[in-house]
Amino acid sequence: MKYGVIVYKKTKNIGDDIQSYAAAQLLPQVDYYIEREHLDVFRSNEQEAVNVIVNGWMMYNKLGWPISPCINPLYLSMHFWENDALGVNDLFLQGLGSEDLRKHEPVGCRDKETQQFLEKAGIKTWLSGCVTLTLTAKYPRNNDKYICLVDVPDSVETYIKNRYPGIKIHKVYHEGEKVVLQENTWQERFINVEKYLEIYQNAQAVITSRLHCALPCLGLETPVLLLLDDDIAEQGRFDGLEDLVLHGSVEKFINGNVQFDLENPPQNLKKYHTYRDRIFQEVELFIKNSSLHREKLKERYEKYDSEWEKRALWKDEQITRLMHSAIIQWNERHNNLEELQKGKNWLEEQYYNFKNDNSRLISAQQKIQAENQELLDKNARLQITNSNLKTQVKEKILQNDELNNQIFLLENSNADLKIRHNILNQKIAELQEKKDELNTCNSFLVRQNEKYYQSIEELKNSISWKIGWVITAIPRKIVKLLKKF
Repeated sequence: MKYGVIVYKKTKNIGDDIQSYAAAQLLPQVDYYIEREHLDVFRSNEQEAVNVIVNGWMMYNKLGWPISPCINPLYLSMHFWENDALGVNDLFLQGLGSEDLRKHEPVGCRDKETQQFLEKAGIKTWLSGCVTLTLTAKYPRNNDKYICLVDVPDSVETYIKNRYPGIKIHKVYHEGEKVVLQENTWQERFINVEKYLEIYQNAQAVITSRLHCALPCLGLETPVLLLLDDDIAEQGRFDGLEDLVLHGSVEKFINGNVQFDLENPPQNLKKYHTYRDRIFQEVELFIKNSSLHREKLKERYEKYDSEWEKRALWKDEQITRLMHSAIIQWNERHNNLEELQKGKNWLEEQYYNFKNDNSRLISAQQKIQAENQELLDKNARLQITNSNLKTQVKEKILQNDELNNQIFLLENSNADLKIRHNILNQKIAELQEKKDELNTCNSFLVRQNEKYYQSIEELKNSISWKIGWVITAIPRKIVKLLKKF
């Protein structure tokens, strides 16, 4: 028996290769790598049926549907993108396009959005989850302690460095020119996938915005946190899968509102076991039945190969519908173009008016700028004057302080003088009293002196006085003579 996996050569997203790798791990061997965008034209080397797990993101080229008769499919973990660039939408599921899906009902859908898309077309489904849930921790171990950040905003890294200083961070990106080397062989690309899985397996914890990093980490038993925000492209891919993994928004995480301690990360949820075990069962049964019913596979190939004309007509019908839809869209766009042309003419007129108004505004602006400059110059002069006045005010304040000090000293001196004046007034009063006493004494002495002189006059007339005068005069003359000697 031959086995094959679905691949997408032109991808720049390692997540596509991880899904192909996970499917390959479930098969006994891989004989064919079948391009996802050209499933209808695949041919095996010996026109033999190839057992294929048809999984992954479907698809840019919906005109490459239905699948080749060489493919014996297990429709599992499929995601259908409804709003494709060509505008096929769900037309590829009409008529012949859904026949093979109906023959293999129920179809394993990766997410609830795909379930709703297929069931709307009347196709029975079951929610299988992603085949990456079946990956196991079988890669080389190392003792390097680190956490892994996979395509998260810089704000997450900044928050972690601030909250967990010294923690080692390993940054990984899932998409880019150097992430997937498209020219490599599929064996080389799968080795590259294993390098990524080894990094995730050996991390103490992983924080990511990537679905095909978070889901493999469940199987690898590495604690993982999925960050989901409204700006994530095609959010329907996560519908029903986010409940299998611890998750939260970037804002809640950096605000500390998500319970995920990087020093002691929580264990992953175990809900995914149900999906993983069912995938294992379906693949085991698929391989067993494929090996038991080789003749049926041959009949399938012959039937499909004989209906090439039917498929060609079906595709022609789809192309006709697309052309009709394209003509309608072209007419609508032509009408829109006319409206846009009218709008353009109106805008040009408005632009011309605006240009004239703008010229006037520029002139007014220049005038205002000149007036503003004049005001700035006046303001500068006023500031200088104000500065000078402030200096003068400071000087006056200093002079006033000095005068206040002098007044204070004069007031103190005046108080002292008042005290001295009072003391002098007391002394003057005392002296006046003494003067009055002396005047009294003097009056008394004057009267006594008058009496004395009166008495003397009376004595002069008496002899006794004369004798007395002689007696007193002689000693005075003796004294004067002695003084001369």
